Amino acid sequence: MKSTPENTAPQRAKKVGFVSLGCPKATVDSEHILTQLRAEGYDIVPTYEDADLVVVNRTRRCWR
Repeated sequence: MKSTPENTAPQRAKKVGFVSLGCPKATVDSEHILTQLRAEGYDIVPTYEDADLVVVNRTRRCWR
């Protein structure tokens, strides 16, 4: 059976939890990542329990 709008169940947006570690550069990078995730239809959730995926962002240069 071919998928058509009439017989396709609506897909729910994937939920993403996000944590940014380290220096201010990591925070700036995280904002760029979050903006892209939202643009691609992901929901950003405030708790990890509600997330389908948790992203941990840290920059290497902050850990030297």
